Amino acid sequence: MAEWRTEEPSPFVATHHLIGNVRIAFTGRDEARAVSYLAAVHRARRAGAVVDELIRARYLDRLVRRAGRWQFAERWLVYDWSKVLPADEQPWWPSGSLEGAPGEADPAARFLDGADPPFAEH
Repeated sequence: MAEWRTEEPSPFVATHHLIGNVRIAFTGRDEARAVSYLAAVHRARRAGAVVDELIRARYLDRLVRRAGRWQFAERWLVYDWSKVLPADEQPWWPSGSLEGAPGEADPAARFLDGADPPFAEH
């Protein structure tokens, strides 16, 4: 993580990660192993252009139960597939739609606390 920290601004405009198809095998009373599939999309600025980086991979996790709580003991990342495509910076959705944004500007930022976002016309 320390290598990723830099004074330069992040190249990422947006990121989205999805974990699915998790298979867990118990190897003992307090030990297990899991394989989890992941899909990631990174919209990034690279060499003056905006690109979409698509990634498919798997996590290989060794899990242990300590003091009654399951924890990650080790994790490996296996890359299966990736593709980088030019991105269209213009959104395809209709004008006036809710749009994601960093931090408190995002419609979901306070939604779970009970605040209603300004929903677009349907």
